[in-house]
This record gives sequence, structure tokens and C-alpha cells, in this order.
Amino acid sequence: MVTTSVNKELIKLRNLSSAFSRNAFVDVLNYNAYSHFNWLASKYDTLKCTTYFELLKKSYSLISKDYRCEYVYKNEGYVVNNPPAYITALGTQSSAVTIHLSGSTMKIVACSMTIMLMSGGELQLGQYAGFTMILGIAMVAAPGIPGGAIMAALGLLQSMLGFDETAQGLMIALYIAMDSFGTACNVTGDGAIAVIMDRINKDSKHKGTREELEEVASLEG
Repeated sequence: MVTTSVNKELIKLRNLSSAFSRNAFVDVLNYNAYSHFNWLASKYDTLKCTTYFELLKKSYSLISKDYRCEYVYKNEGYVVNNPPAYITALGTQSSAVTIHLSGSTMKIVACSMTIMLMSGGELQLGQYAGFTMILGIAMVAAPGIPGGAIMAALGLLQSMLGFDETAQGLMIALYIAMDSFGTACNVTGDGAIAVIMDRINKDSKHKGTREELEEVASLEG
């Protein structure tokens, strides 16, 4: 009987994890089909919610405790746990609270490669490797405002890739067109780093210096 109950619980957790599978989201995005989520809600009373987002949150809450599968590790610290930050980033296009601009770096590299190919330019691995590394450093100092990253990168685009004024204008247009998604990537990228550092800190034997502990005590007091 104990074995049977354990197996039933394991099957339940596996079913809940399937809510985060690629197929489930492909059905929603491509066909607007929520049949899998409806099936989960009808099968388990604990998942009867008013919205699909609540269903996902409850499912994630259960599997993150007792069934830490690949979907938990992929989603931990991202949209499921912190939707306000992601949605705010999409709406404001502002990375003012982020430490680095990972999404902006990827966008600029991808857009510049596209423009190079469309204009008949030649892509060189060494050239782009150097450009990407310098761009990553420049993005740390880029202003966290809409379009701030691309404006900071114009000098590098001109000096390292040879972009003229026309190409730079096209870069700005492409960048602004999808700035919301890059900003969301910036925010969730910082969230991922926070999760990693938190895990490292938990595994570390370092408990903090005397000054750090006194500061925490004064804040809590």
C-alpha cells in the first residue's frame, strides 16, 4: 500500500511537470490550445484555479519541493517565480535596476551579424569574438534607459565592424523594435545570477565577517 501511494504521488508530480514541457507551450502559442492545462485541472483538485497562470504557479510550487526535474532548474528564478520583474521590463524597456545587459549584448551581436550578411559583408570569427568581448564590458557601463545600450555601442560598431551612418541607423531601428524583450532578458539574466550566487553562498562555509553580521543585525533590529 505504501509503495502504491508513493507511485501515485510520483505519477502526479510527473504529470504536473508536464505543464512546463515544450509541447504544452507549443500548443498554446501556435494553436491557442489549453487542453493539457484543462486536463491537469480536471484530474487534480489542487489545481482548480481561476487562471492558467495560477495553475502553473501551483504546479511549479509542488514539483519544486518534491520533484526537482529539468523544468524546475530551467525555470528557477525566472518568469514563474518573478513575473512582476519580467512584465515590468517588457512594459518599460528600462534596465535601470540591472547590473549587466546580457539581452542587449545578444541583440546587438545578432542584429549586427544580420546587417553584415544583408549588405554582403564577410563575417570573421576573430573579429566578432573581439567585438563581443569588448561589447560585454561596454554594456556594464551602458545607461539603463530605453536605447541606452545601442547608443553606447555605436562607437564599437563603427571602429570594430566598420558600420557607416546608414548601418548604424538601421541598427538603432532594429534594436528599438525589440527592446522590450532584450530588457526582459536583462532582468531575468540578473535573476539567474542571483540564484547561482545564492546557491554558492548556501554551500559555502563562509558565514560573513563581523562587520557584515553587525550590519545585518542592526537592520533586523
